[in-house]
Amino acid sequence: MPLTKAKTIPFTYVLLLSLLLSLPGCGGIAYVCHLGWHQGAILYHSQPLSEVLAQDGIDPALKGKILFIQEVKCFGEERLGLRRTKNYSTFVNTEGPVLFVVTASEKDRLKLRSWSFPIIGKVTYRGFFSYKEALREKKRLEEEGLDTFVQAAAAYSTLGWFKDPIFSSMLEWEVSTLANVIFHEMAHTTLYLKGQTPFNEQFATFVGNRATIDFLREKYGPTSAELRRAMEEQEDDLLFSRWVGR
Repeated sequence: MPLTKAKTIPFTYVLLLSLLLSLPGCGGIAYVCHLGWHQGAILYHSQPLSEVLAQDGIDPALKGKILFIQEVKCFGEERLGLRRTKNYSTFVNTEGPVLFVVTASEKDRLKLRSWSFPIIGKVTYRGFFSYKEALREKKRLEEEGLDTFVQAAAAYSTLGWFKDPIFSSMLEWEVSTLANVIFHEMAHTTLYLKGQTPFNEQFATFVGNRATIDFLREKYGPTSAELRRAMEEQEDDLLFSRWVGR
């Protein structure tokens, strides 16, 4: 399944596995165990960046992207005042997309199905670390008469509850996309309102877009190809949003 532009997924609730299991309407024990198991595996297999960068024969392109992420993070914290965290100080080789996101809606309306969780409130998606599990959820929702969509994601955010690593799948992006995703996730970690998915996404998108332009202009120059690509990507996103909103 081809990678798509990252969707930032807040997985705060995997912290509170025992609490989730005791609450009704939280998506089922199997789903929560799936999240908790795979999140734990990611934390377990995370490598400190100091070890990764010190490896003999490290791919120069990979090393360059890792150092680029550190520059982006520093810019966000030092220049923009975004929350300081230990995110992106570790690395995980995912060998493909890290997550698969399932969304659903009624066939006759543009209204997404939502699910409720403690801490973060209502969200309009369910994330799975397994493509097979995502397809199983897709089939279940279609049996309820819903339209569904499965999207591969190369990154997600835990909103500061865990140290979010650099996933190998992130390093396949162009620098314009990579910077935008990092700023977007940093914005989520800085401000996230329970149950307010539209506001949270609009806020993080605004911060990500504006910060990316400022950062790339300063790093590469006002006439650089990197800056031009970022501006064109944002213009395309805006045109699409306007078309959908008609």
